[in-house]
Amino acid sequence: MGKTIQLSEHIICIDDDRLVQRHLEKIVSFPVLPFENAAPLSEEETHGQPIGIFLDVYLGSASIGLDAIPQLLRHFPYSPIIVMTGSNDTQLISDALQRGAADFVRKPLNAVEVNSRMEKARLDLEKRAVIPVGDITLDLTKSELQKNGVSEHITSKAMKLLLALMRSPEFGMTREELIEHIWGETKVCSNSLEQYLKKSRKHLDAVGSSVEIITQRSESVRLSIKKKIPPTAA
Repeated sequence: MGKTIQLSEHIICIDDDRLVQRHLEKIVSFPVLPFENAAPLSEEETHGQPIGIFLDVYLGSASIGLDAIPQLLRHFPYSPIIVMTGSNDTQLISDALQRGAADFVRKPLNAVEVNSRMEKARLDLEKRAVIPVGDITLDLTKSELQKNGVSEHITSKAMKLLLALMRSPEFGMTREELIEHIWGETKVCSNSLEQYLKKSRKHLDAVGSSVEIITQRSESVRLSIKKKIPPTAA
């Protein structure tokens, strides 16, 4: 397993052609993390959200690149996916966009086009990357919980857990739904979820938040705002 990296100012390039990876490194102003396929990204614990993900639509076959899009969206829900293709097949590009890709660029990569798409992706990410709830905000680009100038760094899976609960504030989610949201199709035991619930509660306590994670009937998990108890009269 590689070392844990803060990805908020990085780009991920998924292409089995090293020449394409190296060319992208030369024409963009951000560090590039190269991968030959998407599999390591689901296995490695990473922090933050990359500014953009460049994905080759072929990767050695006609379907593997496109099939990776749902996995990447689960792991990096706020990072735009830009597909790369040398094909003139408009249906291929349409399929990629329908599966969740944000944009596409043609090969051979053009520096002006790539940087223009990256700037658009960066601005889009900044607009969507800070999620407020109660007295805290979740900064997706920095992987931080923030409250009144106090910040707490959180892990990728803890961030996914809190983000999922923030999106379902009223009824929460079942444990099964949370496990699927965080780990996808990977089989994990219920203790894994309990560990991240415990970690997330510690993160909330560390910034002194009134937001708490509560469980209902041992099945549903949701966020709640602690009620302030007024001081008793002397």
